[in-house]
Amino acid sequence: MIDLDALLHDYLLGLVLIAGGGQDTGTRPVQWVHSSDLLDPTPFLTPRTVLLTTGAQFIAPGEGDSFGQADAEAYVQRLLGAGTTALGGAVGVQWERIPTPIIEACDRLHLPLFRVPYDTPFIAVVRTAARLLESQQHAEEGWGREHSAPGRSL
Repeated sequence: MIDLDALLHDYLLGLVLIAGGGQDTGTRPVQWVHSSDLLDPTPFLTPRTVLLTTGAQFIAPGEGDSFGQADAEAYVQRLLGAGTTALGGAVGVQWERIPTPIIEACDRLHLPLFRVPYDTPFIAVVRTAARLLESQQHAEEGWGREHSAPGRSL
């Protein structure tokens, strides 16, 4: 696993934390990154997942922003119930700015929310997380070999 900070601080991605941050935000564990625009993606998530969304699930055809604070809080509550580490919202696809109800819900319920710039494809975030997770695993395996008793293999 990696810390959320490892993902947020990859400067090539340009991710910006905008809500829900606290003292533990940077150390929140990330096991995987997944994208979904389902109103309830929780059946398809595992704990310690960072969820990416374009926000399409919040917009009814022809209505623009069609969800309110109660809807946003219910969505964030579902994510927290599934053990989601953080939420990343893409800008420039469905909305130019992440809507205030989502920002307020993440702040109030303490789910880290970060902005994903339009020119950062979700697959770049997933690949970066995969690279970081693989590096972490190799570092842990290397440490285990270096500190094992002579003549013993792991």
